[in-house]
Amino acid sequence: MTTKRKKDFAASLKNGASQAEAARQAGYTEKYAKQIGSRLAKDEEVLELLNSLEKKVYEDPKDFLIDLLNGAEVSLSMKFEAAKILMPYMHPKLGSIGERVIEEDEEDIYPVFPSPKLN
Repeated sequence: MTTKRKKDFAASLKNGASQAEAARQAGYTEKYAKQIGSRLAKDEEVLELLNSLEKKVYEDPKDFLIDLLNGAEVSLSMKFEAAKILMPYMHPKLGSIGERVIEEDEEDIYPVFPSPKLN
């Protein structure tokens, strides 16, 4: 029987995580993640899951992160991490309050002088 943890482990492994990291992301204990990851990587059910998961090729990292967020087989913690990474692409930071933006017609008021040459 394939458990949710095994599905999460296979999905993490397929997305490039190491065996130990995939075990941690699947919800296994930190203390035994390395051993569990090694054991699960040889498990027949996990190997079948890895073969069944279709590996897509993404040209844009943003598309990969969006697919990761929408994936049903991905754990909530992985979705949260993907959302944190994706946030600057979807909602860029606003400028600082103290910064002044120079309009195009104001550029002549503030001329740029060349640096002085030292002899």
